[in-house]
Amino acid sequence: MNNCSMIVTLMTISLNIDWLSTGTLIVTFITSCAALLTVIQVKKQRETSYFPELYLGSKLVTIYGQECKNTFLPFKYLTEEKRENDIRKISHEISLDVFNVGFAVAKAVEYSWSFDLNKIIDIINKYNKSDFFHIFWNKTLTIEVPKLGYKYTHIVSNQIRKKNISYVLPSSIEKIPTQISIPASYIDLFILYACISLEIFDSEKTDEIAFKSYNIDFDNFPPLLVVIIYNDLCGKKHTKKFKILPDLTTLNAAYSINSESEEFGSITLVVSEII
Repeated sequence: MNNCSMIVTLMTISLNIDWLSTGTLIVTFITSCAALLTVIQVKKQRETSYFPELYLGSKLVTIYGQECKNTFLPFKYLTEEKRENDIRKISHEISLDVFNVGFAVAKAVEYSWSFDLNKIIDIINKYNKSDFFHIFWNKTLTIEVPKLGYKYTHIVSNQIRKKNISYVLPSSIEKIPTQISIPASYIDLFILYACISLEIFDSEKTDEIAFKSYNIDFDNFPPLLVVIIYNDLCGKKHTKKFKILPDLTTLNAAYSINSESEEFGSITLVVSEII
């Protein structure tokens, strides 16, 4: 074999070795990438297993009359099915259900409410043409019906202040949802707005219920907002924000003063997440 043939042979062998090395490197790179993706996927799955996800559910609220000198004012509420002749669950408080749709417990849960009280009062005063309902706001919110001697005071700052829940278990474990009380002042103001807008109590006799107008703009009523902050099992903090809008679902045109549990109507508290 002459020198030229040997050189060509060596070059061919070297080229084959380079291609083989390159191919090996490519295979090794692809294998490493696949292993890395697997590790990332496992990490994500592990993080997901520690991840709680809190949501609020919408709720139907039935409104009942509260007796005051032979007139029933619609300021009592019920958020669950009422049994016959059972009025013990009718109260001035409303709660929303908190669902943990994640896979892990939510710890150190904090929540606080807010709503534009001044705007709501301005809207109510705009429509309040009669002298039946009076509203006073000065550190506390007072709703009065002077003709009936009715007076109810809300300490709004206590109703909207930050509150705590130790933990919320996943819904797959705990079938009964955790409940959080919403500000009763907000619901009272909405019912008051509906009564004034519909001119329900706008009559000379306080025991007569008059429906004179159905021109009511619920979209103009400011929403109720809630911020929920909680930790996962790794101590990472999560924040959820929700908006609650009340909607007058039903109205009993035959509303009268027959009994304490006389149904006035119902509202739906429509909950949506603020992204």
